[in-house]
Amino acid sequence: MSFWKGLIDNMANGKEPPTNAPIATLLYYGICSYGLSPAFLYRMIEARRENLEVNQFGTVDELEKYGEETSGSLINLTVETLRSQGDFNNDAYLAASHIGMAQGICTVLRATAFHARRGEVYFPLELIRKFGAKESTIVRGQVTSELKEASKALANVAHAHLKEASQASQKVTCQRFLARLRKRDYNVLNPRLLRKDGLLPLSLVSRKLFGLL
Repeated sequence: MSFWKGLIDNMANGKEPPTNAPIATLLYYGICSYGLSPAFLYRMIEARRENLEVNQFGTVDELEKYGEETSGSLINLTVETLRSQGDFNNDAYLAASHIGMAQGICTVLRATAFHARRGEVYFPLELIRKFGAKESTIVRGQVTSELKEASKALANVAHAHLKEASQASQKVTCQRFLARLRKRDYNVLNPRLLRKDGLLPLSLVSRKLFGLL
């Protein structure tokens, strides 16, 4: 992480990155051409660094904070590219933060089965305790009513953030995943949730055609 922080420090001061770092070269182009804020890049790096030391989110607030600082920062950088083209309003940054938090939650829900197979649980501990679920049953892949209730509660938090966000393509991804989760009775260990959403591109195109994005 210190490598990337050093590169961003240099780019923020107008120093071009080395030619053998293509990702850094593209970031430098974005900073120079679209006025991307290095602050969002720093925030993503710091959040990822802190997450390397986290074995499990203790609270929903911690998960929301992580989603806002990672996915939210990335969406905010997208917003800044739109700002440079005049397609921007002052509510865009707030919407990006809400969508980022929703994406962070959906990522944890969707990856629960994957992590469980590796003996890992990132699901917020406060909800596991509140609804009486157990990490031991999660890692064994056992579906319980307690885990379903905890998953439903966490999904509802994501829904609340999406309601606060304006229309955006990033929002659709979360909405479709949450609908798939609800269809499976909030069984977060269902392996089908790990599959790619093959109809997502079609959904985005149709929404665009009908003016819903």
